[in-house]
Amino acid sequence: MSSTEENIRKAIEEISHRNDAQRTPYHFATVVEVQGDTCTVEAYGAKWTGARLTAAEGADFRVVPVVGSVVLVADLSNGQFSDLAVVMTSAVDRIELHGAKHTTANADVLREQLKILTDRVDTIYNALKNAEPGAQDGGAAYKAQIVSILESQTGKEDFSEIEDGTILH
Repeated sequence: MSSTEENIRKAIEEISHRNDAQRTPYHFATVVEVQGDTCTVEAYGAKWTGARLTAAEGADFRVVPVVGSVVLVADLSNGQFSDLAVVMTSAVDRIELHGAKHTTANADVLREQLKILTDRVDTIYNALKNAEPGAQDGGAAYKAQIVSILESQTGKEDFSEIEDGTILH
């Protein structure tokens, strides 16, 4: 191949790859900064600001990427790069819920604590059901039996770990 042909091939290759970023609506980028509902990303040697963390305005939740993580950005402006949205991320900093009707409960902790609470209620029920009043003591024996049975119940529920702190709402 002559040097002229080689130069022409290189020129065609350069022109054909010059607009790769405009050919596809999806681009891999690196998160440079997160600012509220948007982030700044870097791809193809350029920084794009204002990439929304949700594809739709006013979404119930958003996934906030870790700075430095790789994200998939959708160009919703047909190659103009004026309307960008992060649609996937390689690392999540946090998930934020905004008025959504979702739970942040840790189901395993909730199940465990509800079992402890159920055991306590069952103990109270059984104490009341099975204690026998004493004759002519004004209920002192009955009270003593109830207190004795209830004191045997040592488990107390602890709901402090039910909410998952990594999900904000």
